[in-house]
Amino acid sequence: MKIHYVNYDKDTGEIIFTGSGAAIHLDSVKNNEYGYLEVEGDHRLHYVDLETKELRDKIPFDLTVNEMTISGIPVGTNARVGDDFYIVDDGILEITSDIPETIRITLKHVNYLKEGLSIEST
Repeated sequence: MKIHYVNYDKDTGEIIFTGSGAAIHLDSVKNNEYGYLEVEGDHRLHYVDLETKELRDKIPFDLTVNEMTISGIPVGTNARVGDDFYIVDDGILEITSDIPETIRITLKHVNYLKEGLSIEST
């Protein structure tokens, strides 16, 4: 019998690995540094709720963009702005630029769907 499973980060619930296999061959994925849950999941769409040990759907960010400021970002979100990386600690990302350009931003948080957006600086 084929069993689907996810391995997840025990501190965040982020899905690290997904797979499937025969029950007799799963000991190595059950007994490692990651959490183990027998469920079919996708790291892009799901995370593991650490309290209930259940798979949950990631939700979209609820952002407000006002010129060069993005607000409504959950604390702990990883933000990539161009080639720079930040961790949002106050819910707001303020972008600065000395030249007119298109600035690409990627937001990633374990409980939210990955978000990509662009801001035009003037």
